[in-house]
Amino acid sequence: MVTKHVSKWESKKNYPDIENLVRISEIYKLKIDDLLDESIDVERMNEKGVFLINHESKENLKTYINWLPFIGLISSLISFVIFFVIVGVDEVWRAALYCLMPFIVFTLLYIPLKMVMRKNRNHS
Repeated sequence: MVTKHVSKWESKKNYPDIENLVRISEIYKLKIDDLLDESIDVERMNEKGVFLINHESKENLKTYINWLPFIGLISSLISFVIFFVIVGVDEVWRAALYCLMPFIVFTLLYIPLKMVMRKNRNHS
């Protein structure tokens, strides 16, 4: 009986009622809006409702993660130029702290993400 209904849903001859939508959303841990959004590729989800990424997306993500400390360093250098060259601050220690803040934040983001990448690589 269920497969008959699902077949009709897939062929767009019929649509699930609200009770079935609620049940499906609970099973897959998705919002009902996401179920109704046809642009979401449910085929790429695992049994826990987590979207799986392809190899190209994974490599892009690794590249972005590896660039995080450099982005922080560049941001810190830009802050340094703004505070010390353009503005000319009075409190040097506070300005130096503000200048270092982007590098610290981006590096603190990088470290746990890199650890997760290594953990996933070891389990693969």
